[in-house]
Amino acid sequence: MRTYGGWFSLALMASCQGQIGLNIDGEALTPEDFNGAVIRIITPESGTYIGYGTMYSYSAEILDAQGNPLTTDLPVTWSSNIDEEWSAKGSQVGDDSLDYGRHDVTAEVELPNGERVAYTSGGVLVQSPDAGTYLGTLSGGTTVQQVPVSCAGGAAMVVDARAENVEGTAECVLRFDDRVIPLDFDIEGTIDNGDIVGVARASLFAFSLEFEGTGRVARDELRFDFEGELLGNRFSGDVRAERFSRESNE
Repeated sequence: MRTYGGWFSLALMASCQGQIGLNIDGEALTPEDFNGAVIRIITPESGTYIGYGTMYSYSAEILDAQGNPLTTDLPVTWSSNIDEEWSAKGSQVGDDSLDYGRHDVTAEVELPNGERVAYTSGGVLVQSPDAGTYLGTLSGGTTVQQVPVSCAGGAAMVVDARAENVEGTAECVLRFDDRVIPLDFDIEGTIDNGDIVGVARASLFAFSLEFEGTGRVARDELRFDFEGELLGNRFSGDVRAERFSRESNE
């Protein structure tokens, strides 16, 4: 984090000379120039996504009553409504320590005229780059009475904010000899550095089926391959999905 130690010399100059820095035209500023001034966050805007652990540039500016930027550096303080331990200092500061979650990020400053002003960007989302909702397809196949049978359907998977767990559903329909067998799978797994280990569970008639699987999530794509026994035969399925949104149910 970066702070502006020069504020103390500016404050001393203000008390001795009634001047605080320069405006955009190079003219001296006084405390009265800050009457009606406001602070505005430039980055992050409301709804911004920040990858957890990624260095991000927080930036704010002070505007006078007419909306013109004031070029003096003031001790801007940053805070979050859900991460009480997080703070940053400076009108422009790089930081990588904001915790997981959806934050209302506030920049606050005390002006030389004694007024305190603040500005908030809402819904700033901090989570793993792999987190989010993934939509795609399930393809599967087995052999029934020595006849290959395939099935296909949709899949929806959710990776949590920390990219440590994944869960979702997938479905497909087996058709053979004028019979239709729908298969609805509940999938869950754990994630370690993008690698997925998990199971796909389904019910068929009076049987409870469980298929072990592995996969990977990376670069906006998720795959999960699973295999197990179905009606005395081997059944294999694969989920292929792409990120639809960053919503992770957290």
